[in-house]
Amino acid sequence: MNRTSLGIYSTFLVFIAAFWLLSAKGKTLQSVPQENLRAREVNPQPFEDPKATMVDEAEIRRMIFLLQYIGNDYGRAVHLGLVIDTLEFNEMQHFSQTLLQTYRVTNKSSASIRHGLEQLAQQVTAKAEGTTIRNLSTQLVGLMTQDQGILIFPLATPDLSLGKQLFQENCVSCHGERGAGNGPAADTLNPKPRDLAAPAYLDFITPFHLYQAITLGVSGTAMPSFGEAFSSEQSWSLAFYVMTLRHGFNPYGAPKINPNLSLQQLAVQTNVELQRSLARDAMARTLSAEEVSRTIDYYRSHLPKLSLTEHIKITKTKWQQSLAYYQRADSAQALACLVDGYMLGFEPIEAMLANKVYLRVERLVTEYRWCIEEKGAFEKAEAYIKEMLALLEETLKNPRMLRS
Repeated sequence: MNRTSLGIYSTFLVFIAAFWLLSAKGKTLQSVPQENLRAREVNPQPFEDPKATMVDEAEIRRMIFLLQYIGNDYGRAVHLGLVIDTLEFNEMQHFSQTLLQTYRVTNKSSASIRHGLEQLAQQVTAKAEGTTIRNLSTQLVGLMTQDQGILIFPLATPDLSLGKQLFQENCVSCHGERGAGNGPAADTLNPKPRDLAAPAYLDFITPFHLYQAITLGVSGTAMPSFGEAFSSEQSWSLAFYVMTLRHGFNPYGAPKINPNLSLQQLAVQTNVELQRSLARDAMARTLSAEEVSRTIDYYRSHLPKLSLTEHIKITKTKWQQSLAYYQRADSAQALACLVDGYMLGFEPIEAMLANKVYLRVERLVTEYRWCIEEKGAFEKAEAYIKEMLALLEETLKNPRMLRS
């Protein structure tokens, strides 16, 4: 059995086990009398809403990566309204136009994103300042990930020791031991590998950007895609490890303040953005610039666990994706997303929730699963999802929804 077949087979077994867990949770499902469960409407004919659209996530991720690339590299092409690198500038123009054309074809649901992409292409052509392009690109990344329900932070705390191991095994030959772009193979490559350790680069990118580069590769360079070779967990671990390679990286043994930076913040904010966030913190204002930098370095090297809010976001995103797949009559993917949301998002926080909350959610999960398996009406499936999401939202606002 080859690796691909084995992976598919293993995934199938995981789904089967997960479904068994959802069905056999004695504390919930055995305690709910069968007659009390909602009546299950059965529609023997698969439905499909011709208006339902879902853009391929891989395509959207490529678009997001292009936006990140433009935001990060545009400053190498234009300075003070003048082109300083013609090849880079031509590339920026090409990428911004490609993004606009691709989005027009693949998605017509968001006028604000389409308008933003039009504005980006115009600003690049007009040789706007780098900060303008960076800010516009960042805004568009946020809009696009939110619009498409794409998670932009890890589903578990990355393992920096695993990231270091993966870097040593896969990246040193090109990027060198410390990421400076001086590996044994560097001189044979055109263009040369980027100096990942340069503060001028690493302070202005995010682990999410690095995750995208690792997963998708970088077109026009020797940087390959590791999307098939690495799991998502491995890619995130490597991305977060690279952030620790910056020249001058010098974390505190213990920080002077505790800004409570979340894993999501650390995943999607640059060092510069984190510095600005800390500048608005009353305690952080007492720190020098060096102390702020060392505080951020501490959190880059001591990653927090996922919070209740982040677990709920994972659950909501996966269950919204499940409903979108069901609307397209893709029951297999709908069930897969349901299980992902339950196992990765909901189950880890179950013990934090009041009994009546998690029992209600689990009951709704079971009824929603039945609805999918029996090809029930979409409206019924949608009602289950809406109630589950409403309960999850309420837990973030109402302390009585949590276990005391």
